[in-house]
Amino acid sequence: MKKSDAFVKKDDLAFLEIAGVENENPKVKTFYFEASLNAEPGQFVMLWIPRVDAKPFGVMSQTGKARGGFAVTVANVGAFTKKMFALKKGNRVGIQGPFGKPFEIPKRAKRVALVAGGFGAAPLAFLAQRLRAKRVGVVFIEGARTKANVILEKRLRSLGVDFRVATDDGSAGFKGYCTLLLEEALKKEKIDAVFACGPERMMQAAVKICQTHKVNVQFSLERFMKCGYGVCGQCACGSKLVCSDGPVFETRDLPELVDFGKTRRDASGAVMPL
Repeated sequence: MKKSDAFVKKDDLAFLEIAGVENENPKVKTFYFEASLNAEPGQFVMLWIPRVDAKPFGVMSQTGKARGGFAVTVANVGAFTKKMFALKKGNRVGIQGPFGKPFEIPKRAKRVALVAGGFGAAPLAFLAQRLRAKRVGVVFIEGARTKANVILEKRLRSLGVDFRVATDDGSAGFKGYCTLLLEEALKKEKIDAVFACGPERMMQAAVKICQTHKVNVQFSLERFMKCGYGVCGQCACGSKLVCSDGPVFETRDLPELVDFGKTRRDASGAVMPL
């Protein structure tokens, strides 16, 4: 399929060639596709490898809505991603999407904070791209275990964001949790809104900090998904389905997200503590 006629439709399965692969670090790769997707920041696609499985991945970047391209960033954490890591330029992958509720950019926002924990930097990178195109100032706070685990820094800096990093061991930037950098920013700077993506406990802490400072926060939840359509119910969080009601939620949704920061479901549907 050529770039000029490649177009992913939500209800159809498209088999696309991988146009390029970029190593972010030994455990993270970005896969590029030359196809129009029409995604919004925060939405995701389902990637399918025949005879293996299908898994959801947030869109990391998009070059345009007409004859453009998009990318997803993948961490090697399980059986599916191990197979994904073995794929190279020219191999084909099944793709459906985009799915889900995206981030909503406040119309009058002048400066916002994006808080990413680990692999959560990927979908927030797409949001940063869109925000900078609208000339919104962005404080991008990324948390990682060590300097080697920081991803997409070069890409983000090229967008003109105020990039700040926190590592558990202090090997890069601030030593400690990224939420502490968020709290510092909200105390000292004028931040109109906050967006978060990453480990659920991290986002739970970010939400509490934003509530204290009376700043609206939107956060992207990750749950075990099988369908992407809201049919199987596997991704339930409280009374919400993450694939269709989310994955982006905000402060006003908290009363219905009774599982947020507490429990999750495994592949069998069993409830487990976070």
